[in-house]
Amino acid sequence: MSTYDRSNRRGYGTPQRWVDRTGGPTLAELDPTRWHEKAACRDLPSALWLDDYAQTSTSRGAAICQVCPVQRTCLASALVFGDEYGIYGGTTSTERASLARRLRRGDTLGAVLDETLASRRSSRPVAGAA
Repeated sequence: MSTYDRSNRRGYGTPQRWVDRTGGPTLAELDPTRWHEKAACRDLPSALWLDDYAQTSTSRGAAICQVCPVQRTCLASALVFGDEYGIYGGTTSTERASLARRLRRGDTLGAVLDETLASRRSSRPVAGAA
C-alpha cells in the first residue's frame, strides 16, 4: 500500500505470534524501508489502496499490485503484522481475513503467499488473447 503511515497504529511492528513464517520473508526483509522504494505504488495516491466497496479505485490499485516487483513482500507484511484495512499485495482486507484464518490453522506463510499469488497469476487475462 502506498504512503500509509503505520507508525501510529497500536501494535504495529509486532508480528502476529501465530504466523508460521516458514517460506516467507524474514522480519528484517519485511521492514518497509527495505522494500517500499521498489513498490509500484510508491509515488501514487494512497486512495487507490483504500478498501473501496464500490470497487472503482480499488480495482485500479489492485491491478497495479499485479505487476509490482514487491507484491509478495507487501502481502507478507500485511499478514505478519495483521494489517486489517486497505489493499496490500493486491488483496483486500476481506481476502486477507481468509488468508489469516489459514495461517491460524497452521498453514505456513510461504505456502499461503505462493498459492494466493499463483492463483492470481493464473486468473489474469493474457495480453492479446481474444
